Order: sequence, then structure tokens, then C-alpha cells
Amino acid sequence: VYKPSGNASKIAGASWDISYGDGSSASGDVYQDTVTVGGVTAQGQAVEAASKISDQFVQDKNNEGLL
Repeated sequence: VYKPSGNASKIAGASWDISYGDGSSASGDVYQDTVTVGGVTAQGQAVEAASKISDQFVQDKNNEGLL
């Protein structure tokens, strides 16, 4: 789950929506934030935060999210 940092800002008018071949889908807003993955930090990174996910994501117990 994405938790925006204190410096994050929602990008006005920016949103995303994706559908996959298995019928699953997700959509949400885009934030600009500082992100660290595996010890590498990227400042000003666009982060697509999901606000809606399809039932397939919820039902798939092996799915911990997308990065």
C-alpha cells in the first residue's frame, strides 16, 4: 500500500487506468514523491497510487501488489 510521504504532492489532473488480459484492472491518482527501492532513492518520482482495484486483485492470495 502506498503511503505518501510528508513531501508528496498529488499531480493535478493526472490519473491512470489499466486493464490486464486476465480481466483484472486498477485505477487511481498520480503523486510526485521521493521513492526508495532496494537502497536506491529517486526524488520527484511519479507514483501511480491505486484507489480502485478489481475483485481479481483482492481474490488472488499470491498477489502482494505491483511495483
